[in-house]
Amino acid sequence: MIIFLLTILFTNLSYSAELKNFIFENEIKIENEKLILNGLAIRKVTIFNIKILVAGLYLTTKSNVPDLILNSISTKEIRIRFMKPISKEKISKMWSEQLLKRCIEDCITLKEQANQLGKLMIDIKPGDLLNFSFFEDHIKILLSNNDTRKIQGKNLSKALLSLWIGKDPLDEDLKKGLLGFVIK
Repeated sequence: MIIFLLTILFTNLSYSAELKNFIFENEIKIENEKLILNGLAIRKVTIFNIKILVAGLYLTTKSNVPDLILNSISTKEIRIRFMKPISKEKISKMWSEQLLKRCIEDCITLKEQANQLGKLMIDIKPGDLLNFSFFEDHIKILLSNNDTRKIQGKNLSKALLSLWIGKDPLDEDLKKGLLGFVIK
């Protein structure tokens, strides 16, 4: 894995990056805005470090400073490829619980938005893709069934992105990888 990340960091000639057999393009376009791959990471859960997903963070400009990313009004995207199945009930509950656990302000609105997010989820199978495009005042979600949904709310956009790269992330190694740091 270290060789893979070093290859990404020092090679500008490649057009994509690969992690756990999932390919992530080095550049993508979101509503005519070019985003570049900032970092890749694997999300592990339980004491057994079960690998459940691979994620890539795309930004307009590379950064390893979470607060700058979270407070930027620039478009951002997280692309997630799942390695394990997850029921829509389980993923919906997880989003809601984790968002509300970290809520600091306007938690009633965030709870409503988390419920909207939960209702959009579908059963996840290994290999499924889930894209979260973060805009200043809303999120667009592309589900693996090619259904695109939109949820309004500046608060939700920042709160959801904080789950991955904020002060209290779901997984510290996931955060480091998305921020472009080499994980040992």
